[in-house]
Amino acid sequence: MKRLLLVSLMFLVIAFQNSAESQTLQQSTTRIFVSFAFEAITISTVAIGFTSSVIAPSTNTSIRADLAEYSLEGCQIRYRISGGNPTSTVGTLMTTGSGKIYGWDNINAIRFIRDTSCSSDSTLSVHYYR
Repeated sequence: MKRLLLVSLMFLVIAFQNSAESQTLQQSTTRIFVSFAFEAITISTVAIGFTSSVIAPSTNTSIRADLAEYSLEGCQIRYRISGGNPTSTVGTLMTTGSGKIYGWDNINAIRFIRDTSCSSDSTLSVHYYR
């Protein structure tokens, strides 16, 4: 009886260990993103976001961008990710040459505008990944 109890306990410990290792493997799985589109966006005095037809070139949701990598050329700009429009004085400041990588569910929410300190437009070079 004691042997049966001991053997049962050993099986439970092994099963729990395998289950914990399985969960750890599932949590550490790395996702590989593939670039599928590029665009250069002119940032001026009117708030603008990523181009919808580039982010989602079809009605097939598997082709929609999950991640955007972008860098700024020209003068500094401001941006907001929260869904509202930035102004030339309100929003997170992005300086020339800086790059960002963002992934989010609503990639359409981000908006950009030229900062008040700039008298010329800037270019945002964007790579999209899925």
